[in-house]
Amino acid sequence: QKIKTTQEVLSEEVQHISAFLESLEDGPAADDGEENKQASVRAAGLEE
Repeated sequence: QKIKTTQEVLSEEVQHISAFLESLEDGPAADDGEENKQASVRAAGLEE
């Protein structure tokens, strides 16, 4: 049971990291800096 729980947590963290890296690949655009910032916050799991 502990292994399954750990796998689920790690899977979620990998998804957050993947989303963050994808947001970096998009590159900053002059008119959507705030949108990119929010994507990074969501990807890092820091959104409240």
